[in-house]
Amino acid sequence: MMSMKMLRFNRVLWIFLMVCVFPQYICAETVASAFLQRAEDYYSAGRYFEAISFYRDCVNNSDTAEQKAAALFGLGLLFDRYLDDPEQALTYYKRHIELQGADSARALHYSAQVLVRQSRLDDAQVYYQKVLQGYRAYSAAHAVQSEFADCMTGVGENAGLFDRERLQDVSGIVRVLIEDSSDSVVIKGNPGLRVALHGKENIFEHCDDMLVLQADNNRLLVNNVPWAYETLIVQGDGKDYLDVNSRRYRSRVSVRAVKGRLQVINHVPLDYYLYGVLPREVYVSWPMAALQAQAVAARTYVLYHMLVRQNLSYDVLSTTSSQVYGGLDREHLETNKAVDATRSQVLFNGRQLALTLYHANSGGVVEAIDDVWGARLPYLQRVVDTPSLQGRHARWSCTLSISEVIKHLADYGVQCSNLDNIEVVKRSGSGRVEDVVLKGQGAPVLVGGNTLRLMLGASVVKSTRFIIEKIDGVFRFTGTGYGHGVGMSQWGAYALAKQGADYRAILAHYYPGTKPIVWKKSSQTCAGLLR
Repeated sequence: MMSMKMLRFNRVLWIFLMVCVFPQYICAETVASAFLQRAEDYYSAGRYFEAISFYRDCVNNSDTAEQKAAALFGLGLLFDRYLDDPEQALTYYKRHIELQGADSARALHYSAQVLVRQSRLDDAQVYYQKVLQGYRAYSAAHAVQSEFADCMTGVGENAGLFDRERLQDVSGIVRVLIEDSSDSVVIKGNPGLRVALHGKENIFEHCDDMLVLQADNNRLLVNNVPWAYETLIVQGDGKDYLDVNSRRYRSRVSVRAVKGRLQVINHVPLDYYLYGVLPREVYVSWPMAALQAQAVAARTYVLYHMLVRQNLSYDVLSTTSSQVYGGLDREHLETNKAVDATRSQVLFNGRQLALTLYHANSGGVVEAIDDVWGARLPYLQRVVDTPSLQGRHARWSCTLSISEVIKHLADYGVQCSNLDNIEVVKRSGSGRVEDVVLKGQGAPVLVGGNTLRLMLGASVVKSTRFIIEKIDGVFRFTGTGYGHGVGMSQWGAYALAKQGADYRAILAHYYPGTKPIVWKKSSQTCAGLLR
């Protein structure tokens, strides 16, 4: 009989061979799990399009009903609550229910609500009855019986999620996540600072001129002393700005500790927010028409997200995942003029607020959102866009070694010791890559073009409108355009403005069927600054 010492030796040898000698095989199930976790993290952070990409890739690579169901429910939520595509939402919810997913009660309930908004009350009643009969505890906890009674009498809410009436519920204050860090945050005032007492935003008292904030798990430390409340609210004393990590921001900030990280949120009137966005998104030297088009698109974009996230802790991020925001330090007179000249104007498609996506350069063709993320929005369609070819990033190329690609993939949970090829298997009508297959040792992995771009670096692989070649141990990408390619091309807007188009014509070109309408809410008021 083999001795215990020999057994231990053989086990160590086997582990050594597996880790150090034998190639690391791609495991599709492990990849799907990593994609699901990544999607959930993106969803929680408000990075919705990244979440869609990874949810879809989880579905495409998983053979586990539990994983697929979770991803399908996430997609249902995004198409229901964010993209306002009811038919797609119902399809994803139905597939989750068919797989007997853990959120089947919610999927049935949300399906009923979608059907009510579509005035399909008979169909909605069927779903309400399924929830009431099959999930009694859930029904009691979520007042499903009351909703069902309203549906039976035709009282249910049937306004669209982004109907013009909904804007009455939106504050004129934008909540921007400007810091999300495990490091300390330093807030300074000039001449001083005021903090809210008792966690209430309407009672302030002068404090030190500098606050050093740290996170101890979910506890906030202020100058090394535990803060008594969940949130610290602070504003400048005597001036309408304060300094956060050496950058100036208007109005107020709130700070809270979340799992060892500090989240700093700037609460700023909408047009002041736009003052800090435009100089980071476009060049201040551009023609005024291009700046005005950007102002209307950016204002509409942030209002859309304020509607989506009004019950959450912040509305938008300060990065390219939302709109780049630089605060007071980045404001410029020319872009401020563009914001002021278009004050309160937002784009509507009929009665619905538009989702005004934009990007740097279309590479000559704007893509339909259906071909990128699967949503069906009539004003985000494919548009021939030759003016963009005159702008920067119209054409680009990059090379990545196999080892670099393998490292980038590993950061997203795709583990492999060798990569034979990246094969394009589907393109959209504009030539953008919709799907690729990663071929190495083990199971092939199917990922979307957007997912591949995210994994390899969105500033490296500038768009999905590329061809890829493997030459002498490197992958060479050659492409056109910069960004996701949906909605307004910023360089295209610049070229159209140079040709004499006004901002309304530019917006009509990139968002066909929409019209700018004045939003009545005063965006400069500081009333209700914190919510």
